[in-house]
Amino acid sequence: MTSQIRNRSRSQIRGSSSNEFDYDDKKVVPTSLQVVNVEYDKSAVSTSGGDAVSVRSEKGPVTAFSGISAFGLCFAVLNTWCVLVVSLGSGLATGGPSSLVWGFVYAIICNLALTLSLGEAFAVYPTAGGQYHWSSIFSTPKYRPLISWMTATTNIVGLWSGVSTQAYLASSLFQTIGVVANPEFVPTTGISYAIYLAVCVAGCATCLLFTPRMNRWLDTGMMAMSVLGCFTLVVVIFALSKNKASASFVFTETANSSGWDNMVIPWLLGLLQSAFSFIGVDVVFHISEEMPRADVEGPKILNMTIVIGGISGLFILLSMLFAIDDLEAILGSVYGLPFAQICMNATNSQTFTILYLLLVALLFSYGARGCQLTAARLAMSLGRDGGLPFARQFQYIVRGQPVVGLVLAAVAAALFGTSS
Repeated sequence: MTSQIRNRSRSQIRGSSSNEFDYDDKKVVPTSLQVVNVEYDKSAVSTSGGDAVSVRSEKGPVTAFSGISAFGLCFAVLNTWCVLVVSLGSGLATGGPSSLVWGFVYAIICNLALTLSLGEAFAVYPTAGGQYHWSSIFSTPKYRPLISWMTATTNIVGLWSGVSTQAYLASSLFQTIGVVANPEFVPTTGISYAIYLAVCVAGCATCLLFTPRMNRWLDTGMMAMSVLGCFTLVVVIFALSKNKASASFVFTETANSSGWDNMVIPWLLGLLQSAFSFIGVDVVFHISEEMPRADVEGPKILNMTIVIGGISGLFILLSMLFAIDDLEAILGSVYGLPFAQICMNATNSQTFTILYLLLVALLFSYGARGCQLTAARLAMSLGRDGGLPFARQFQYIVRGQPVVGLVLAAVAAALFGTSS
């Protein structure tokens, strides 16, 4: 696979006067390599030395995202350890602690294998279209348009669903904060949807109102907040929890409240929580046109997101499981969220519990924003390739952001929320 792709990049990519590149019998129009950055209005495609296609400006490399801000966006959108925090109860009820621990280790290995493979294609074809460009390049001419269009639209709808999911989780956490602060508070559907809608609107608004530099500072800042929050949470919960669970409970205990008689099915269902914590690894593909040396730095960011997300998630997961002294009490918490009960049991502090619930809620809110930003760039790329109606409107840029794509992602998420 490695040699095949690299041979393509070195010997089969040839620039032509018609502004196209030939990949054997395949033609890829590099309009999808235009840059989403208002600070660089003239761009050119370079294939110097026969290496992978790269995007360059007459003023130098495009650097709307630095390496650290690109990693910050990807890491915070993935929110691996945050997902484990909110999905802990489901995993404990279906499968038990052993399903969570070993399922998460398995998920790390599988996702790293996936990103290592995708990184090969990414290194050769770093475009905002990502998977749908690759599916076009690697598929047969007869089915290329259908396969690439279906890949693109599925990807866009998946990112809209990511906005919806992260906004829903943020809404749930904000309501849990209300319950912790005031046990008499009763969440309602109206309150839940209002918070959900506010998260969707805030994500779109901040993308459009902030300058490109402010957006990159936000990406880096939220990544730092996530890493520091994870570290302090692990230390505090593990250090302050009085009655720690045994190693046999954490690594071998199973549980089954699913109704299945066979323990295998519930244990496998518990793996879903681990798989869920790695959804969204493709973010870096869709911002690659705004990164310096995307063909080199992009695959590094892709793999480091899994590695660092996996390590941080494993530490969080183990600290929470070792802090459980009564599984039934944790699952039946009055707060409706086992993590909140674990924090309260370990620290005996309402303030600490609220602060960490707020941190996770803000990270999910930011994750929803990141999915909107990513979906907008993918829609813009598909529009440039003529795959959407009103294609020119999807290329309208304000402050480095595709406006129509951002608004459409927020509207789609808002509509998704009405079905819950």
